[in-house]
Amino acid sequence: MKNHQLFATPFVIILWLYSTSTLAAFTAKLDRQTISEQDSFLLTLQVDKQSQESPDLSILEQDFDLISSSQSTEMQTINGRSKSLTRWQISLLPKSSGELVIPAIRLGQEQTQPLTLKVTPEKTKEQSGAYPEIFLEVEVKPETAYLQSQITYILRLYHSLPLNSGQITPPQPNHARVEKLGENKRYQTRLEGKNYGVVEQYYAIFPEQSGNLQIPPVQFQGLVMGSRTQKRPFMGFYSDSGRTVRKKSKALSIKILPRPSVFPQQAVWLPARAVSLGEQWSVNPLEFQVGEPVTRTITLSALGLYAEHLPTLSPANPETFKQYPDQAQTETRLTDSEHLLMAQQQQPIALVPTQAGQFTLPEISLPWWDTQQGELRYARLPARTVTVLPAAVSDKPTPVTTAPITSTQTNQANNQVVPVKAESIWGLSIIYWFWLALLLTGAWILGLLFYWLSRHYQQNPDKKINPRLGNLKAARKNIERACVATDAKVAREALLAWAKLQWPTQQPRGLAQLANLLSVTASQQAILELERYLYGGSSTASDWDGAEAWQRIRMGLHEDIQDNDKSNPLPELYPAA
Repeated sequence: MKNHQLFATPFVIILWLYSTSTLAAFTAKLDRQTISEQDSFLLTLQVDKQSQESPDLSILEQDFDLISSSQSTEMQTINGRSKSLTRWQISLLPKSSGELVIPAIRLGQEQTQPLTLKVTPEKTKEQSGAYPEIFLEVEVKPETAYLQSQITYILRLYHSLPLNSGQITPPQPNHARVEKLGENKRYQTRLEGKNYGVVEQYYAIFPEQSGNLQIPPVQFQGLVMGSRTQKRPFMGFYSDSGRTVRKKSKALSIKILPRPSVFPQQAVWLPARAVSLGEQWSVNPLEFQVGEPVTRTITLSALGLYAEHLPTLSPANPETFKQYPDQAQTETRLTDSEHLLMAQQQQPIALVPTQAGQFTLPEISLPWWDTQQGELRYARLPARTVTVLPAAVSDKPTPVTTAPITSTQTNQANNQVVPVKAESIWGLSIIYWFWLALLLTGAWILGLLFYWLSRHYQQNPDKKINPRLGNLKAARKNIERACVATDAKVAREALLAWAKLQWPTQQPRGLAQLANLLSVTASQQAILELERYLYGGSSTASDWDGAEAWQRIRMGLHEDIQDNDKSNPLPELYPAA
């Protein structure tokens, strides 16, 4: 029995050595053992073989945020023996401070040993006595605000190290509307003898609920360049691509005041820095006419408000005016005054007077709350008195009336009685009737002339004006230009275009059909020569004399237009022998 054990022992030892040599070492390593709460670190995983698998990193999500990861493979030769290495580099950010454990990470059948990382809280300037390399600063104006009024949120990122990239999350308070104001501003400043780059951004916050408005911390996450170096075996030192940092601002709490009780209950709540009313009229001066519309455009502007908060204006006008309001145009724009928004509304209103006279359009008064002084104010448009003229007199002729013949008329200028001769009135009446009769006679003669001309053209159809004459002349001119320029292809197209106008009901499709429709033999031959030139294989322009061809073609292009529309005429019933 002992002999068997002695024999088996060497075999077991050899088997154990073989099995351990075939297992690949899977290790984990940290680039630093202590980091700041808002700083990233690098976890390096390495296995001594070429691996097609990837380690399971989900176990890290409980205490860390995964920023990035990369994989690389190396071949090493030591004492003539080659070895493969697979390496993973994972950039992580801690979620809290304290001693955090990086648990064992599995890769197939292998796993790493757990590691411990010490995370220290971020120190403020008061705690450390100096400004950090990267930090966020936030402030609000005003620190106490009214419901729906603008709060300006200012965010500044300070960095003394160069940044390769970064992103800032905007403020996200509950029960409030947030609008970004303009683009980021960048400038340089100096704090305690150290140069800092500053990225400044403004936001407008409109609280929708009274009470305490909580603004959570905003967060910056970016890549800091040139912060450390690393060393690879047999490759020397190199500068890495940077490290990821995360910085958070402090949280803010703002007291939001409700709508004051002294503000009119029926009015729309309007808290602002300033409110104004203006108007424009489509007529000047303000003289109206019965039945004629006049447009009054009222402009409402409010500083420190969003356009959606503006009320719709509908002034009360006298009953003698019909009122037709149009769709209001609104906009919100950024002003140069303390990064405040300006809300503006333009309300066009068409007024149609129905009665002549003088009328007063009442004053327009709009209550608003002065957020700086904390008091009720009114924006006003003063009352206006307008004149409405009677409706315009129509252009219909005024009927002629004959005044009664009297022996005297009263001179209103000097209250004298002036005798009037009856013969003068009678003379004016005769002249009027004479010219009226002459006008009617002329109209009767023109009517007879028009009737005779229409009958004359109906009886002589050969002399009717053909509207195609102008087009045919232009088409003939195109044929002439193409022939003189010795452009055979254009000449063919121009000839077919002319034929299309000349024979609308029987349009020839080719030059051969066009030649058959012409009656002049010289023209027929010239057109057939053109067709043979185009399709007979001639290669030079000198083979076809366009100018000479035009002299023969033009002989056949003078056919009478009125007969050419009679395609395929019927044969005579009794043809001549």
